[in-house]
Amino acid sequence: MPLVRLSELREMDRKSLEDKLLELKRELFRVRVQKAVSGQLDNPSVERELRKSIARVLTVMRERGYIKPRGRLR
Repeated sequence: MPLVRLSELREMDRKSLEDKLLELKRELFRVRVQKAVSGQLDNPSVERELRKSIARVLTVMRERGYIKPRGRLR
């Protein structure tokens, strides 16, 4: 799965972002299970790309105020 472009995410509405986040998290879970069972992945960079895509979606959602920021902000 290719990286999700930030420009594409900025055009999405709240429901689309939530759906995309769920889809990416499920895919990451599937990849991690495959890695645990077989011990290796066909393309090891997929897990990293999925984590980055999830972070991008969460960033856009936080910017719009859909979710609260984590941790303490100074």
